Amino acid sequence: MTLERDGLVTRTVYPTIPPRVEYELTKLGHTLSEPIAAVAAWVRRNRPAIEAARQAFDARGTAKPSHRRERKRMPVLLNKVRAQRIRNGSRPSE
Repeated sequence: MTLERDGLVTRTVYPTIPPRVEYELTKLGHTLSEPIAAVAAWVRRNRPAIEAARQAFDARGTAKPSHRRERKRMPVLLNKVRAQRIRNGSRPSE
């Protein structure tokens, strides 16, 4: 929705079953083609250096990369709900 709001894409919804939605770049959106292609070319040229930096970072073991951070999962919340039910005198459902 932000891309549409920013004027970069248009969104067309067709009232079919199932619904069909098409997105198209606007004139403004097309102006991003060159900068995005430049970023993609930079990544391709620097891929070996990026991979080496990742390996060096991981080997240090001083911090977990954010992409490997453990996420809090729903069971933590469920355990809190169960504990609250026990405190309130009701039996937790299994």
